Amino acid sequence: ISTLLILRDVISLIRLTRKVTHDKVLNLPVMTNWKQRAISSTHIVLGNVLIRYRPELVVRKLVFLIHHILKYGVTPKSSVEFASMAIVLCHPLNMVDQGLRIMEIASALYQRFPIKQLKCRMYLLKYSMAATWSEPIRSLIPKIME
Repeated sequence: ISTLLILRDVISLIRLTRKVTHDKVLNLPVMTNWKQRAISSTHIVLGNVLIRYRPELVVRKLVFLIHHILKYGVTPKSSVEFASMAIVLCHPLNMVDQGLRIMEIASALYQRFPIKQLKCRMYLLKYSMAATWSEPIRSLIPKIME
């Protein structure tokens, strides 16, 4: 994949962060269409494979999924997708303020769908990857151990 395509995906992600607001995301309906849920689930599974074998496509997958969520509604796993978007903003793009804002939205979505299977993943993303930009690591250890 060319550098220009990756740059286009990064610009799309940055533009998308401007559209995403706390109120807008929390007021989205639950995705009920089974086809759209299947598309969302398939892309989540593909994302796990892309991280290992084609990391240059992760941003493209995130942009697609966030657009899909904003268009069709949220699922319980949407919180993980927003948290992943926050990590990409914080670490490789060094847009910490926007990343932490998106992580707050992800946390609020998790509170809307508090599923035990997602708790470990959400806490890991939030406290070991995003919160380290704004809080001392020692204060985060008890939260990670939870």
